[in-house]
Amino acid sequence: MTYEPGVVVRIPLPSSYRLRCDRLLSKGSILDVILTRIRLPWLVPSQGAALFNLGNTCFLNAVLQCLTHTVPLVQKIRRMDHPCSCCGDIGGFCSFCALKGHINRSLFLSGYVISPTDFAKNLNKISPHFQLGQQEDAHEFLHSLLDNLHTCCLGHCTTDQPSSLDEDSLVKHVFGGRLRSQLRCCNCGHCSDTFEPLLDLSLEIDDVDNIVDALASFTRSEKIDDPDINFTCEGCKAQVSLEKQLKLDHTPQVLTLHLKRFKNNGVFAYKLRNPVEYPLELDLTPCLSCPVDEVHTKYDLYAVLLHIGSLEFGHYFCCIRSSPSTWHCINDSKVFRVSETDVLAQDAYLLFYVKQRSTCWFSNLMEEIKTLMATDSSPSSVLGHAQRHDRSSLVYEDGCSSSSVTSERHEDADPCNNSSPPGPVNNDAFIREGEGRQIETPLGTFKLRNHKNSCDEDLSGPSSCTSCSRS
Repeated sequence: MTYEPGVVVRIPLPSSYRLRCDRLLSKGSILDVILTRIRLPWLVPSQGAALFNLGNTCFLNAVLQCLTHTVPLVQKIRRMDHPCSCCGDIGGFCSFCALKGHINRSLFLSGYVISPTDFAKNLNKISPHFQLGQQEDAHEFLHSLLDNLHTCCLGHCTTDQPSSLDEDSLVKHVFGGRLRSQLRCCNCGHCSDTFEPLLDLSLEIDDVDNIVDALASFTRSEKIDDPDINFTCEGCKAQVSLEKQLKLDHTPQVLTLHLKRFKNNGVFAYKLRNPVEYPLELDLTPCLSCPVDEVHTKYDLYAVLLHIGSLEFGHYFCCIRSSPSTWHCINDSKVFRVSETDVLAQDAYLLFYVKQRSTCWFSNLMEEIKTLMATDSSPSSVLGHAQRHDRSSLVYEDGCSSSSVTSERHEDADPCNNSSPPGPVNNDAFIREGEGRQIETPLGTFKLRNHKNSCDEDLSGPSSCTSCSRS
């Protein structure tokens, strides 16, 4: 089957899928699939698919790319099925099916650009606070999506009453850890422990220079001496001052660190721009409540989610590490190689670490996919592979309502190019220039747009607006 880049490939679906596709996409018996190859020099077939921006959805794209490159999550979700009937079968939204289908398409359509349509159309089902066309916070979206995924993995079709993280699920196995909160009496030394599950750690970065110091500050003992509150010690029965300390009681396989860059002092909101260094290898031993020699506490950095600009004009993208020495910047529909030095010089917003020796690298996972695709690389056979490895993948396939979409439109839509101009980000200069200007970073040049100018593009096709803001 011949294939020309930039065209809409019309692929007949098996009859068993047509009814479900009609209901979700209203496409009749034909599913229009955008299979636009990423142009050289951005063509990186081993990095999974890039994503169209559907109008202020850069926050969604960046999070999905980080999850798609979380190998333990990918391996588990591709092997799992629902414990009960999927709510997607009755016309609802199932984040498990949506993410599983998205991951399979990203793996088997590596080097193409696809649309995260199902997530964009159902933002308010992931969280009632989300609205399509409005820029959202990437950390809030990540947390809401994982909560929703956890609920779906347990077989619940509603998020009105979120499931407890005490219950086992795919999400808990990959991202779940546990914090120990200890209160110690300053008079007699009596200690009282409480435990709470966690999916990530949010770190204050106001007065720190690196992640190690931020973690030390997070786990540092602090004295609670409030004259308006009386504490009665369970040990000595006296009213005393207490010391509180947070430590990790159970370490997750994948550690997500949220750097609290966005602040609100009660009068106005602002963004912290101070650089915070982060290492390729992170040792959590100082953060553990009871360090054990047999427990692996060292982690490798594999994904960095970034926000550039200000609260009014900004953009999310990410950098992915697919092997020990290979990094790529994924900015919506553009993918290009970047150096480790440039990545570590960025002002990170979210950091993703995976426990050493617990999984393979993403490049190893892609080698398995390439082996499956070795016999035939045509678009129809590629989708056939995705269909065979996930019965729901075609149900959530991304569509295009018009064959007039061209490769030129796709190429012009993205704010990122492959240039790497020297020099650090000058946020102050950018803020003075305002909307519609470009901001230069070592990772490339980006255009940013006011969130009031969000794109109203219909979800049936890729958006021409990919310059996003954070409200």
